[in-house]
Amino acid sequence: MRRLFVTAGLLFACGTEEAAGPTPLVPETLSLEPVAWSASPWSTPVTFVHETETGIALCTSESLAFLAGSVLAGHATEAKGCTGGARVPASDGAVQWDLVTAQGGVWRVASDGTVEAVAARYGLESKNVTDVVSIDANQFAFQYQDGFAVVTKGEVKLFAQAGLTSIAGANGKFAYLTKDTARVLDTKTNALVAFTVSDAKGVAFDAKGRLIVTALGTLYRESGGALVALLEAQATLGAPRASGGKVWIASGAELLLLEDDRVLKTSGLALDAAAVIYGSSSGDVWLSRPSGVTRLRHGATGNALEQKWQADVQPIYGKVCSACHGPTGSAKIDLSSYNSWVSRKAALNDRIVVKADMPPAGVALSADDRGKLAEFIAAMP
Repeated sequence: MRRLFVTAGLLFACGTEEAAGPTPLVPETLSLEPVAWSASPWSTPVTFVHETETGIALCTSESLAFLAGSVLAGHATEAKGCTGGARVPASDGAVQWDLVTAQGGVWRVASDGTVEAVAARYGLESKNVTDVVSIDANQFAFQYQDGFAVVTKGEVKLFAQAGLTSIAGANGKFAYLTKDTARVLDTKTNALVAFTVSDAKGVAFDAKGRLIVTALGTLYRESGGALVALLEAQATLGAPRASGGKVWIASGAELLLLEDDRVLKTSGLALDAAAVIYGSSSGDVWLSRPSGVTRLRHGATGNALEQKWQADVQPIYGKVCSACHGPTGSAKIDLSSYNSWVSRKAALNDRIVVKADMPPAGVALSADDRGKLAEFIAAMP
């Protein structure tokens, strides 16, 4: 793997001040419902949640617990206390890898939940790595103490950055944050833009690739080359968490949801100071508290894509896939729920659409049904 070490900034950055914009949004009511995701209640506090192609990795202070088909499949004590995770282009020619950062190292989570130390593959064995994010189908990035690394088709570039607090990536864009400056690199054009924002808490990207920044009690979004205040909250805001095109934010004892041009807010959720949230590829939010971890969804009827899954995909699953891909099926990959499909988009596209070798020989799938599956897969975030 070829590596290029860089010690200066990426490109010339032109600072952009916080900008006055339209009247801040007024939060609408946010209703949440719990989502069943485990065969038994999970009462252990977690430090991070990462949804892999074959299950859910729940990191605690003692181990990485892996759930497959809602059933606990094993523990890996090497990767305890995870701080980040992402699905990224693999370095071995496979479609994707699931990586987590833990104890300053980088770990690959295999399909059965076992872990492998892989920091040396990226030249990061001597770094204190704290996070990993996906940028696009060919690129991803790591955060470590006083710097970050961008991996592009096997090439690793390291950049020094003092005071780095968080990173984010999506749709070919990479953002990195210090206390008073958020920078966004467009990897397609190599353009780098800097936004000045005081006391920033975190960064994320929305479904349209716009930068989201939280700072104390203000929620900002990139618009017209500047950061525009969307919401002036009465409580301190936490770092934004991207989740299937949505953005979730802790706001004091409540949760905010940024969805397109709407901001929604819970009432009476009563989060305590120890509560932490994590995003989900499905658009749900994971909420970790001292009492355990829960998965929450906005609305009782689900979103339009989930309704499409119920109408078009679930009947096909029932007659074609369920024998092998149920919660206890022989394939060991549970595809019985909407969330399980969304979390495995890359693998499903590869096997159903590109290679068309699923279902296997001897199991019939009509051209019309394959077309419905392909349409749903293409629509997934």
